Amino acid sequence: MDRGTLRALALAAEIGFVIAVPIVVFSYLGSWADRQLGTEPLFLLIGVLLGMFTGFYSIYQLITFRRNDDQPPKGRDGR
Repeated sequence: MDRGTLRALALAAEIGFVIAVPIVVFSYLGSWADRQLGTEPLFLLIGVLLGMFTGFYSIYQLITFRRNDDQPPKGRDGR
């Protein structure tokens, strides 16, 4: 495989983890809080929404970082 294909596969895997991990973690925490407080499904829903927001914001940062990383470095004069 060439370098471009490997970078694309790495980005796809990274995006998958960046979406899945926050949703799972915040959903679990919301479910735990609901069991403790007896407020089902309030905190579970809040956890899912917070996890989705966190995941999508992380993707935005990841793509912005990758886009800036792909640009050639600027010289002293800004070009």
